[in-house]
Amino acid sequence: MKLEKPLLAPLLGVLAGAGYALCARWIFDGQPAPWLGTTFAALSVAFLFLVPIGLGAVTVYFGSQHTQRSWLFWIVMPWVSCTLLTAALAALAWEGLICIVMAAPIFLAMGSLGGLATGVLLGRRKAGTAPPVVAGLAILPLVVFPLEQRLPPPDEERTVSTSVVIDAGREAVWRQIVRVPEIEARELPASFFHRIGIPQPREATLDRDGVGGVREASFRGGLRFHETITEWEPERTLGFTIRVAPESISEAVLDPHVRVGSAHFDVLYGRFRIEPAGGGRVRLHLLSRHRLSTLFNGYAGLWTEAVMRDIQAGISEVVKRRCEGGTP
Repeated sequence: MKLEKPLLAPLLGVLAGAGYALCARWIFDGQPAPWLGTTFAALSVAFLFLVPIGLGAVTVYFGSQHTQRSWLFWIVMPWVSCTLLTAALAALAWEGLICIVMAAPIFLAMGSLGGLATGVLLGRRKAGTAPPVVAGLAILPLVVFPLEQRLPPPDEERTVSTSVVIDAGREAVWRQIVRVPEIEARELPASFFHRIGIPQPREATLDRDGVGGVREASFRGGLRFHETITEWEPERTLGFTIRVAPESISEAVLDPHVRVGSAHFDVLYGRFRIEPAGGGRVRLHLLSRHRLSTLFNGYAGLWTEAVMRDIQAGISEVVKRRCEGGTP
């Protein structure tokens, strides 16, 4: 049974839009030639913000052949292309789940913007100008990125603070944070970020007490951090600089685009602070600082802060349960 033209056009639009974005991802990953990997990078404004505009434009242009479409079609149809693109990236193992989840809001929003702009152009019966405009939007990322490379991304330090009240004394809490015995998976609360690829904390050891001691924190999957003690006030404050162990990093642990210790993201400092909370209880404060270096730190920071907050909340919950003698 043949598809009627009104049904064939949207299908063609979805395939064209997803195919365009998939080709762009292939180019930005340096697949056609190794030197392209240094010229076009997937973690860029050009790819994350401009490629989905091209996807939306291509989807709506080809999907609007033979019939006039509504504004709802212009906005929503690019989402179908984005969904197909996501499935292809996952099937080809070109992106990890965490990168797909983080990029999805941008792709959906910018895809709708490109689709809406193209739809308005077609709706005003300026179809003759549509092909060059759509072509221009499609090649815009390849033109912009070499210019984007001339703008060094700003280094920005972000601080994340969390706290929890624990029904225990200072001494009990201090014992649990200085050295952390192995954490069983069942001790950690359910976490959205763990489900999309962020490794869970496993244990922390310390070679000696006091300033200058080296604490090694390990995560499931083999990721390890060397933490040098810079603040040591027994039963009050434990602060340390953080450096990822390079040999513990692999694609099996974290997607390359969100890898800790990379040019784009690194964790720098951590601190535990214990203070009285009344009634024999204490409040445990956790603080961390991380570096973010992208041209879209405002958006990326929403995710990095949420990830750090989630990790800190998980560690706090483990300490609380262990100190209070509860079961997971």
